[in-house]
Amino acid sequence: MEAPVVHLRDIQTRSKIFTIWEKQRNKKEVHWFMEMFAETLGVFFYVYAGLSSVTGFVVGNILKQPLSSMMQIGLAYSFGILFAIGVCGATSGGHFNPCITISFVVFRGFPPSKAARYIFAQIVGAYLACLVIYTEWKVLLVDCEAILEQAGQLDALQFTPNGPAGIFGLYLLPGQTLPRVFLNEFVTDTLIGLVLFAAIDPTNALVPPVMASVLVALA
Repeated sequence: MEAPVVHLRDIQTRSKIFTIWEKQRNKKEVHWFMEMFAETLGVFFYVYAGLSSVTGFVVGNILKQPLSSMMQIGLAYSFGILFAIGVCGATSGGHFNPCITISFVVFRGFPPSKAARYIFAQIVGAYLACLVIYTEWKVLLVDCEAILEQAGQLDALQFTPNGPAGIFGLYLLPGQTLPRVFLNEFVTDTLIGLVLFAAIDPTNALVPPVMASVLVALA
């Protein structure tokens, strides 16, 4: 005898607003927006978590007051990705990265028009996270610039991983070239894609479905 299925609505009355929303959210005209919102929110989750730790690391080093560490940065990004997958993955499929979306277009027949919407949403999520972090840390970032300028190091460090501007963007370091940067990004994104496809492969007995999000977050 199968156990009876009990739905929450059978024992608890739902608010009218949620009932109305449930009727609308899966309509074609609305669902595409929900998918974009999920991609935006998912990217916001891990960029906000990871970049906040990066900001603390850079600011702490300049102020000589440790606020973060390389370990914390890695864990922040990993947990941010776990949160993104757990909260938003069921709605949009959990791409959260243009390289993953492009990979799905090339290898999985993902619709190009939908991919364009996803990539736009991902970029918006990243910029929103950067905007929030900059607003939260602005006072300390200005202090850091003043300290570096007083020490005569602002011009040398501003657009490097150790400077305030380097928190929010990647800039070419002295001696680096665009082809080398492209190679770095290509190899990194390829490895992430391989791990992702291995994690969601139903024939991969070494990665049960419940561990897929963990494996992807660690990558």
